[in-house]
Amino acid sequence: MSKDGMLMPVKMALSKYMTNWYSGLYASTPSLDEFVARGISRSIMYVPGRMLDDAEKMLELYRKASMGLTGANSLFPIVLIAMAKEWVPVAEAFGHQVGDRQMVALVDDPNASVYGYRQSMGEVRTQAAIFASDEPTAKALAAQLSLFIGAIGNRRFTANFTWGQYQLPMPVMVDSPQVSWLSVATGEPNLTVLAGDIQLNATFPFLDAPAPGEANDGTTNVPPGYPVIGGINISGVVAPINPVVPLQ
Repeated sequence: MSKDGMLMPVKMALSKYMTNWYSGLYASTPSLDEFVARGISRSIMYVPGRMLDDAEKMLELYRKASMGLTGANSLFPIVLIAMAKEWVPVAEAFGHQVGDRQMVALVDDPNASVYGYRQSMGEVRTQAAIFASDEPTAKALAAQLSLFIGAIGNRRFTANFTWGQYQLPMPVMVDSPQVSWLSVATGEPNLTVLAGDIQLNATFPFLDAPAPGEANDGTTNVPPGYPVIGGINISGVVAPINPVVPLQ
């Protein structure tokens, strides 16, 4: 995989998912008119760590990142996204880990390189917080995000992992479309904060290839794959061996 970390492709995919939601918002209040016109880069943001239990700290971090905006209410409404730091495997009912190393080809080609492959499936616990200066705006955003998540076509999306020359599309499933938006108390007057948990069940690929100096298949692929036996001579008959199946 790329050196950006295993969660980065999921974050990027979630950003695209939220962009699709944002582009279809219905502005039912004056604050939402401004929210929609403002642009997504100033309307939905990630904050580090899982901090919705401490909404005031989350708001403080957002304000530090938004220096230059003027007016007490010019920051709102805003949607802040955080991901949990812990790592939890998905429940067996959803899927299973591939802990035993398999040999796979990443493309459907008779001359494709083969690599070692393992697969992890984990719960990416995501939290969203809606900050608004008025209750109707906060509730409208929460309701429309719940509707978006509940649509059948939005129950899953794809995270694209990069490994060498390969792009590996992996599914990310929304565990449940039922998101409860709970009010979070703060010391801020005239501020409504609604927080919701959105659990994502994501698939993570882990691949390996021959190290520099080790025998490889001699291809120009990046990286070269493991040597593959082409056949076994038994009593003068060459029996082809194809122990590798393409990764679908």
